[in-house]
Amino acid sequence: MEGTSFQVAEDRGEDLQKLILAAADGNRAQRMLDALCSGKYTPGKIVNGIADQGISLRLSEEQFLKELLSLSRQHIEASFGEGFWSDHWTYNMDLVDGYLGIYPDKKEELLFGDPAYTFFDSPVFVLPRSQKYGVSTGKARQYGAVREDHEKLEKLGRRKNGTEWLRTEGGRGDIYHTNLFVKMLSLSLNKFATLDPYGMGVEMEANKPGWNDAMNGLPGLFGSGMSETFELKRLMLFMQEAIRQFGDQAVDLPEEIADFLKQVHNGVMEHERGSRDDFQYWDRTSSAREAYRERIRFGITGQEKKTVVRDLANVFDSFLRKIDLGIKRAENMGGGVVPTYFRFEAERFERLKDGNGEDMMTPYGLPAVKVTSFKAFALPHFLEAPARGMKLMDDAEQAKEMYDRIKATDLYDRKLGMYKTSVSLNGEGDEIGRIRAFTAGWLERESVFLHMTYKYLLSLLKTGLYGPFFEEIRSSLIPFLDPAVYGRSTLENSSFIASGVNPDPGVHGRGFVSRLSGSTAEFLSMWILMMAGKSMFSYENGRLELTLQPILPGWLFDERGEVSFKFLGRVAVTYRNERKADTFGPQAAVVSDMKLRARDGSEIAVKGNRVSGELAEAVRSGDVVSIQATLK
Repeated sequence: MEGTSFQVAEDRGEDLQKLILAAADGNRAQRMLDALCSGKYTPGKIVNGIADQGISLRLSEEQFLKELLSLSRQHIEASFGEGFWSDHWTYNMDLVDGYLGIYPDKKEELLFGDPAYTFFDSPVFVLPRSQKYGVSTGKARQYGAVREDHEKLEKLGRRKNGTEWLRTEGGRGDIYHTNLFVKMLSLSLNKFATLDPYGMGVEMEANKPGWNDAMNGLPGLFGSGMSETFELKRLMLFMQEAIRQFGDQAVDLPEEIADFLKQVHNGVMEHERGSRDDFQYWDRTSSAREAYRERIRFGITGQEKKTVVRDLANVFDSFLRKIDLGIKRAENMGGGVVPTYFRFEAERFERLKDGNGEDMMTPYGLPAVKVTSFKAFALPHFLEAPARGMKLMDDAEQAKEMYDRIKATDLYDRKLGMYKTSVSLNGEGDEIGRIRAFTAGWLERESVFLHMTYKYLLSLLKTGLYGPFFEEIRSSLIPFLDPAVYGRSTLENSSFIASGVNPDPGVHGRGFVSRLSGSTAEFLSMWILMMAGKSMFSYENGRLELTLQPILPGWLFDERGEVSFKFLGRVAVTYRNERKADTFGPQAAVVSDMKLRARDGSEIAVKGNRVSGELAEAVRSGDVVSIQATLK
């Protein structure tokens, strides 16, 4: 679990009192506000406290909070919950891409300029295979993969739920700091070293599945996920590009990471030369990963190895080749549509014995085994992996073929015109997870889960399938649904919509809220792409560029041929499209000229759809308050 708190800096106490005197209306309000701002706080705590306690302010809540934050230091809070979900790391790249979409000129600074990044030091650890692979009812299984590290907590004098960061000198030195590039290198290396025995999916090796919690049995079945592999490739491609862009940069790698990187790279190169098979490669890489984890269990030495970034090019090139082989293998197993999940059966395994010839037992209480051969089984199709994989396609024709294949499967609910989480799971056993206990078309089982459906729609948009995208949103985006069928306001999302396979026809198409949904994030991403286009801000020849290339169908323009939106939360942009033409395709209407209005009331006319240099910076900084764009 993660969060952020704030606390007024020790040397800003006097400034805090001045702020409270200026903001609070009366002595009572001053006392209450002073108590509210003491110690650690969150913005929500401050705003709710002001409302709940009836604190009267002379300033707006927003202005007060802004001033308070300027006096405070940020604290990242983190603690272990109940397991390590295999997908949580995949959202990091969304944050990086979102930032660089607005600040492309700060990419080098983002990656190398801030040495304030740290590593969370967990109070639990993932057991090695020798302690988590056991025999249950005659079959090898992976149960109880995560354990609380009592020895570590006692040795370092820590609490289980405390926020701790990786330290040098074996855990007793200073907190180790590095930059974002090294953090991303460490992440990509660790996930690459966790690919399954067939080199396809990322292993669910730590008790939890990915996004779909209801697949909670898969970790015990040595499960792996292709969704995470596609996100790993996305991360690797970003790193590869950064290496080419900033090859002259040098970074300091902790010696433990540097050695682990070398071991994994050597294994990949030997595998490419054909000197070891897939299982041998996996076994060797898994052993290297386990040794690395044991080496950093209490902390790191603090010793570093300086590495010139360009020297990493061959490493990441080889990693990407290995990933692509696994993706191709998975696609073949899925009959042209990549499976989302795999489970592995141990074809051969041997029991581990202690010095007395007795069975060694795992901490979970099962006889420990060493697996010597695995066989992979693809689960029926789920939407998640195709949704994540399609956005990596840079060939529109290839993407269209994949779109047609997906729509031809039972992932597409023909009654509703929507996409389900999966096809039928009737042929699967209960061991895959509690999803098998759900009614078909309900919760995560074969329903229209908006978070996943919206991911797929976003992929159609990102890959350039504009025609299919705008055709699909008419029946898949909530604002376009019939409220009488949806059963709630079409201004709010649901967790899931009961699909046409549910045995109760009365709930088909109705929205239900069972858990938080990430659909809002996908909706906003679609909205940004539709309104501003793919390019938005770019950095070319030392100049900031802003390009407006909306991706909109003619039917979304109003009776006056206009569409308006708020860009960057503060710039009012209006597109005028008199002939109401699509802004994509062979007869596309494109931005021909723009009129920018500055905060001081002055106006600037621009030909075309691009502004450069200081003017682009003025838009980004908020000095431009509105843009009128004509499409022809």
